[in-house]
Amino acid sequence: EIIAKTKSNKRDLHFADLWDFKKKIACEVIATKQVRYFGVASNKKNIENYENNRAANSSGQRGTSWLYWWLSRLLLERVTEFCESRVPPEFRDEWKMRIVFSRRGGLIYRDFDRYLNKLRWQSIFGTQVIDTGDLCWSVIDFEEIFVLDHSARAGLQLADVGAGAFFNALEQNRPANCDAQYAKILKPRMASDKKNNVL
Repeated sequence: EIIAKTKSNKRDLHFADLWDFKKKIACEVIATKQVRYFGVASNKKNIENYENNRAANSSGQRGTSWLYWWLSRLLLERVTEFCESRVPPEFRDEWKMRIVFSRRGGLIYRDFDRYLNKLRWQSIFGTQVIDTGDLCWSVIDFEEIFVLDHSARAGLQLADVGAGAFFNALEQNRPANCDAQYAKILKPRMASDKKNNVL
């Protein structure tokens, strides 16, 4: 629908490649759909050259991928809570999420699987290093974690629109060009907290 409305001849959607008026169209289309966006943002300026050897070494994660996986954990804490709250009690532990990552260079996705398993065992034994949040494990299925190319799933392109909208609103390298209009259009699709607030 977005590709049709933007009169694009491309087969898949990349938010960063769209003209500004087409970015707006993409967000307006999605704002009418029954989807939920969750976002996590990190200010990499204030962690430049920071190393967390304990996180990297204990999880077997190379380079800075531990940060990517940790941010994925924060995101999944919120997503799993949202999903679990919508599962009828009689189907708890039966209805599961499917987690699909968009393939990107430099990441070894087996590391995420190991990290997630480690978090699960820490949760079971109450040995979490950071105990301010946890995933809702009843909706996690380790067999339903996939890595696919961006072009392979419309859902990955849908996620790209949300990520692009908030990148445009927050990008620190070009603050004069920050434009929050796309993120604001998506506000109706943002998941809210228990008090119905959207941060």
